Amino acid sequence: MRALKANANLFFKYHKKLMRVSGWQWAIWAVTGCFMVLINIHQIRGDNFVKPTPSVRVSDFSFPLSEVINNSRPFLRIDLEYRLQRPVYKFVLSNIPYSIRLVDAKTGQEMPVLTESQVMEIAVERNTMGFIEEDIKHIALSDELPDEVSSRYKEAFIVEFKGWQSHTFYIEPVSGEIVTKRYWGWRVFDWMWKFHIMDYDDGANPQNWLIKLLSVLALMAFVCGFCFLCFRILCFKKPFAIPAMERKNSRKLNAYMHRFTALVCLAPVTIWLVTGSYLVWFEGQKPEPIPIQPPEFLVSSEQVVFSNFQFGSSINRASVVSRLNNWFVEIEANTPQEAMKNASQIYTLNMQGPVEINELLITQSLPFKPHSFRDSDSFYPYEHRVISFVDEQNVRHYLDASTASYVGASNLKSLVDTWMLRLHFLDFSGEGHFNHLWNKVFAFIFILLSVTGLIGIIQPKGSKG
Repeated sequence: MRALKANANLFFKYHKKLMRVSGWQWAIWAVTGCFMVLINIHQIRGDNFVKPTPSVRVSDFSFPLSEVINNSRPFLRIDLEYRLQRPVYKFVLSNIPYSIRLVDAKTGQEMPVLTESQVMEIAVERNTMGFIEEDIKHIALSDELPDEVSSRYKEAFIVEFKGWQSHTFYIEPVSGEIVTKRYWGWRVFDWMWKFHIMDYDDGANPQNWLIKLLSVLALMAFVCGFCFLCFRILCFKKPFAIPAMERKNSRKLNAYMHRFTALVCLAPVTIWLVTGSYLVWFEGQKPEPIPIQPPEFLVSSEQVVFSNFQFGSSINRASVVSRLNNWFVEIEANTPQEAMKNASQIYTLNMQGPVEINELLITQSLPFKPHSFRDSDSFYPYEHRVISFVDEQNVRHYLDASTASYVGASNLKSLVDTWMLRLHFLDFSGEGHFNHLWNKVFAFIFILLSVTGLIGIIQPKGSKG
């Protein structure tokens, strides 16, 4: 028994010393993690502040697309959209950096850059907060965008609204699409993320040297604390009982609370530390997608006249896309779909009917011979059914079973990374988020564990309640 107590004291000594160095970061992880699991990520992104794009009426797009394509530079896709209620063809020339060309879908004329008054009209029309023109504090076109905008956008109109939430829209100057929306909640979340991964610059490097160092110290402190807890349980019949004479001793009461909360959240803290350390030290680059360039678009005067297509009154989205080494029309319906079924479907350019994605069609379109085809019901975190195949480097690629769009790639290493991230989120149900009820409960207990631990470090020995 004396040896057990001696070992317990030794582990407690090292646990306390290590926590004097890393304890502050434990508290930061607890607070920032709790904030992030309590806040719905979709609300943080500000999706609820912007009205959805209007449905597409294909009869509005009467100018033959083939005549516009004759005058166009090479492009990646063509989207049918509206700019201030005017139907337009949006040619996406490049994704990084983002470059587009906009053509009037009724006259075939190229659309100019928006004016400030037009941008103001878009901002008023698209926001869901009830803002009017008088609520706009500042509007300007800028090519020096802040870090909160993706670096692929080289310039945008910045529209700032009045109010304590500091709502800001970043609007693409040609198409008028709202590429980014930010407000105080997102900015607080961004700082929470930076503190969580200890990257106080732009929050883009979760594998920096500082968090790697702290992850090692945190793991060592955790192991020492775990061993002390085990020896404590072995040494005492009632290791968590508080003797009556000591209930007024705040130091000992805090120690009992610390041990009790450690035992309650032992499993999630273990998972968070182990998976977090793995992601910090070992998470690698995702496998590269298949390098396929869009084929040349062969123009015919009979091709792609959208006003001739026989659809319902409206659809959610329509585009001309490159898939399977060919060009197709992708249509997204506006009707509710069954679970795991994509609302989108691809059609041939002459609209002879929907295209069925199969093994033969995929094999004919690839520059190598794929093998090990599999018709999967799901692919985490993708929500629709996929078709997958393996290439020569033993990398599995995933295509959407309805549209043949490229979903992603995986190998053994990336699958381990994915499962580690899933475990770190405690996302046992596979929903792709971290806002589960058990996350919130354990986050609060983890805060209590961190607070009692910090009190134990800074509280003078022998202090009374």
